[in-house]
Amino acid sequence: MSETEFVEQALPKMIANSRGENLPEGYVPFSIYFLWDDDKIVGLFHFRHHLCDSLKKHGGHILAMLPLKNIVVKAMLVKA
Repeated sequence: MSETEFVEQALPKMIANSRGENLPEGYVPFSIYFLWDDDKIVGLFHFRHHLCDSLKKHGGHILAMLPLKNIVVKAMLVKA
């Protein structure tokens, strides 16, 4: 995805999702955070703003796609 596509298409959808707008039925609002290493995205985290009953049983507030570099994971945990 190009930077232009990200800014024009993906980013507005992410902002709407964080506000609870245009979500599929059963979804809760969530924000997406990116972990950067210079100009490269190395991690991605979805933080759900609240939990519905199904997420309380099988899920949680955080969905993470962790970085591949162990050093970044360690740095991330230290900063948390």
